[in-house]
Amino acid sequence: MSASRSSLSAALIRLYPREWRVRYGDEMAHVLAEQPTTMRLVFDLLAGAIDAWMYPQSSAGAAGATASKGETAVTKLLTYCQPHEITSAEYNRSVVWMLGTTVVLSGIFLALRRALGDNILVDAFGVSTFPVAVLVSSWATYFKRYSKTARVAIIAGLGAIVFFLSLGAESLGRAF
Repeated sequence: MSASRSSLSAALIRLYPREWRVRYGDEMAHVLAEQPTTMRLVFDLLAGAIDAWMYPQSSAGAAGATASKGETAVTKLLTYCQPHEITSAEYNRSVVWMLGTTVVLSGIFLALRRALGDNILVDAFGVSTFPVAVLVSSWATYFKRYSKTARVAIIAGLGAIVFFLSLGAESLGRAF
């Protein structure tokens, strides 16, 4: 593992609570050394750290939960979060879609901002551009096992949730 990958892995592991690091840190470092470092993996680990802080497990409960079939919590986490059977062409297409969607949605945001000025709906749209681009890029990776109709529904539904959360955040930000 290169020094930069090792530093990134160490930094990601430090985001987890101390008790979690004591129990799983060495194992996580070993698993990360064998995994390619992708943005998806980094985001998955960030989400895992947030989850570990929000829902801490007792040592006894964590030990019992990891005893099944020789699998560990870290292995299960990385196996569950990483998309399976993704070809490099699908991964590359996903990256292009994310970048392209970000550029298109950002261009729409800038045009709306120029036309409508300081508008809470436009600002919420602007905040939503990258998360929605990530959702769109998941068409060929995370969501590929679903039908096209289901993918559209998932992306549209989650995109709407992101927009309304952004709208709520913008409303709160303007209130203070």
